Amino acid sequence: MKRCPECRRDYYDDSLLYCLDDGAALLEGPASMPGSDEPKTEIFPKTDSPGEAATRPLIHTTDMPAPPYAKPRARRGFIIVGLLAVVILGGLLGYRYLYTGVQRQISSIAVMPFVNESGNADLDYLSDGMTDTLISSLSQLPNLTVKARTAVFRYKGTPTDAKTIGQNLNAQAVLNGHVVQRGDQLTVNLELVDAQTENVLWAGQYDRKAADLVAVQKEIIQDVVSKLTSKLSRTDEQKLDKTSTTNPDAYRLLLQGRYFLDRTTQENMDRAMGYLQQAINADPNCAVCWADLARAYAIQAGRAWAPEADAFEHSRDATKRALAIDPDLAEGYAQLGRIQATYDLDIPAAEASYRRALELAPSNASVQDGAAVLFYKLGKFDEAIDLSHRALDEDPLNPSFYHNLGLTCFAAGRLAESEQAFRKSLELAPQRIVSNALLSIVLMDQGRTDESIAQSQREPDEVWRLWASAIVYHRSGKKADSDAAVNKLVSQHADGNAFQLAEVYAVRGEADEAFKWLETAYQKRDSGVTHAKVDPELASLHNDPRWGPFLKKLGFV
Repeated sequence: MKRCPECRRDYYDDSLLYCLDDGAALLEGPASMPGSDEPKTEIFPKTDSPGEAATRPLIHTTDMPAPPYAKPRARRGFIIVGLLAVVILGGLLGYRYLYTGVQRQISSIAVMPFVNESGNADLDYLSDGMTDTLISSLSQLPNLTVKARTAVFRYKGTPTDAKTIGQNLNAQAVLNGHVVQRGDQLTVNLELVDAQTENVLWAGQYDRKAADLVAVQKEIIQDVVSKLTSKLSRTDEQKLDKTSTTNPDAYRLLLQGRYFLDRTTQENMDRAMGYLQQAINADPNCAVCWADLARAYAIQAGRAWAPEADAFEHSRDATKRALAIDPDLAEGYAQLGRIQATYDLDIPAAEASYRRALELAPSNASVQDGAAVLFYKLGKFDEAIDLSHRALDEDPLNPSFYHNLGLTCFAAGRLAESEQAFRKSLELAPQRIVSNALLSIVLMDQGRTDESIAQSQREPDEVWRLWASAIVYHRSGKKADSDAAVNKLVSQHADGNAFQLAEVYAVRGEADEAFKWLETAYQKRDSGVTHAKVDPELASLHNDPRWGPFLKKLGFV
């Protein structure tokens, strides 16, 4: 029998040399406890004769080789240490893999409006402008969906957690920013958050001089991009490296101009144009400044805040200046396309401009939506619907995008999809004009007469309410009600609504009146006529000999 001197376990297998529990050397017979005089570090192997034992040297446990199973304590210790090393190394590698994996897998991001913490509301233009610049720059990356400005700015001033934003906008990550400027000191704090787990993936702080605004904006863009993607092509690097201007004064003036440009009152538009002109004076080669000034002139024309012909010509001149400076400026081609479509009524030219804009900025939601509307007018419904869905991926809460999708689906005969899109548009913006009117026509086409009439009366704009009423009452056999709506539309709202009157008369089967108002719309450059080719309300005119020449005049055939 052998006994372990440590745990005092008895072993009846004399071939064992070490305790299976703690690895201590076993002693022959009952062992003394530590502290006794009986040796415990030496053992004599069992022999057949005292003489053999006397001539055999002492064997010390420290020198004795042990069979593989003979040192369980040491073996288990090595195994445990080894396992711990594997676990720690695996954990580190796993963390690195998961963290890197999360970064590489981020394919959609919402850059939230940076918060102005300067204690001065006049500096909102700075926080908003830095947000805009970052959105615009990130949107140039081909494999990254960046939620549009209109989507994220709905949350400005409203505390919302990353998970909710991620769910609402279908974004995997959220970037939050805080901007402080006091005197000549500028501090920007950023935080990239996983929208699903709400874990912070990265945070950065930038303390710079206010005069270094252009440089810090560029540095922020580079840092954020490095956290979202592991490698960029040389072309993508060049896109991100390009800045609107290197002149800090021009850049600040540009941000101020954009701040007021997005607040479309006449007073704010005048202020916006003033700042943009100052920015151009500071840097005449700032292509983006010229493009934004072109947009301001077009807004003036569209809202009758300036003579239409003059404003559109100023817009065209500014657009050409922008493209002369930067021939690859997507915003320039998009603006040129708008002028060509809405004022020149030159649809083929507008298509060429929009296709160039899409080529340069395939992920720009505004460009996608503008192109979608144009392609709808050309009868390219599948392409238009695809672009609308892509725009909604970027800006899933935009009621205008849903409205335009509803318009295209209606013309394409996809009535259920059209109804769904119009209802979503109204859900997001209940007081939106036109959507109720068009939805009422969709319902009528589905044979839902009572619902159609009720829906037409929900239209908040009188012109469009009368337009819808004249059509749905006629189609439901209520001629007197239709006549009353038409008469009021002509007597009180004819100016600026020639195309809508042409549609009403076409539905009522009064072709002569319809063509008269179509010609009036064309002469007055009413952009409504650009819908003529695909407008379902004009279907009764298609067999009229006057129809072909009219389309040809518009450039459709």
